[in-house]
Amino acid sequence: MRQEIPKFGLVPLAEWTVKSSTSRSQRDRILGTTTFKSIVARVVQEAKLTSFKLEKMKEKSGFVRFDAVITVLDPATIDLWHNSRGGCRAQYYIRPSLGEASELYVIANLSRLIQQACKANVVWAKYPHALVEASLLDRHSKIRIYPGVWIHRPRLRDRKLVVRRWAKHWQARGKNWTKRQRYTRKLARRASLIPSQETRFLLKTGWVHRISLKSLGRRARNKEMRPIEIHEFGFN
Repeated sequence: MRQEIPKFGLVPLAEWTVKSSTSRSQRDRILGTTTFKSIVARVVQEAKLTSFKLEKMKEKSGFVRFDAVITVLDPATIDLWHNSRGGCRAQYYIRPSLGEASELYVIANLSRLIQQACKANVVWAKYPHALVEASLLDRHSKIRIYPGVWIHRPRLRDRKLVVRRWAKHWQARGKNWTKRQRYTRKLARRASLIPSQETRFLLKTGWVHRISLKSLGRRARNKEMRPIEIHEFGFN
């Protein structure tokens, strides 16, 4: 049975703004009308698999997943994906389940390219095709912007995205923050960053058993919170 494609949306301009210091070209991209499906088509057209590694689960014997890095030609493509009002985070803003659906949608569209790249690579070809496919298309697979220099050495002047629901958490003043409050403020601060030079995605496939191909079928508690955190704070 063919899976129904979710109805992705555009966040209203009144709810998704950028600071005046943002360059005109990036401002137009972020606030433009490029739809999520158009962004995905652009990702697929430019994508190249540049890293693919097997990870074994420590807590449960026999379960594995893959960590992959996908590179695109134009950083504007990542800008649209991560920062625009029609991108992935925008779908999470609209509804957590829509955000999750948006990630599975792009992974499904990239699956053929990834599997073909694995077959053509001497090292990656050692992984059984059925294992790669099962893990890749697992419902717990996820893809995000690569955590590059922009996240590890953030600059105050790069905090240019202003989404009221997210911004209120880091703009709030006060003392004696709880551990949870400090954590959510950190997420919200990171949400305001709009990297313009990143060209990579980080893809983590779902955990499956390497022999039976059975999905682990669950996530750790902190991973279950991921959709909610992106919805509420703009980052995870």
